[in-house]
Amino acid sequence: MKKILTALIIFSGLLGSASALAISLKGDYPACISEAEFNRLQSIIQHKDEESMTEIFKTSCLMPKKGLSVDKVVSMGWTSGIAHVKIYVKGNLYDLWTNTENLSSD
Repeated sequence: MKKILTALIIFSGLLGSASALAISLKGDYPACISEAEFNRLQSIIQHKDEESMTEIFKTSCLMPKKGLSVDKVVSMGWTSGIAHVKIYVKGNLYDLWTNTENLSSD
């Protein structure tokens, strides 16, 4: 029991210190305005549908610039590989979904 409590305390400390790190986007992967659109983009890429890719980048997905600061990591899909983040840009807070590999801690 004592080992479990010690492990929980250490793990909590790690989480607390991790939340103090600055998180930004690497800019290596696209981001979309919803998880459904992100999944749709993944299918478009898999099927090499150039026409649909052009259209989705006009409406609901983008390639974020490198170093774009993440205001909050809402969720990290450890099994799905999809991260839900909040980005603050010029007075607006945006929800974006992207690959977990697109997140960088400074």
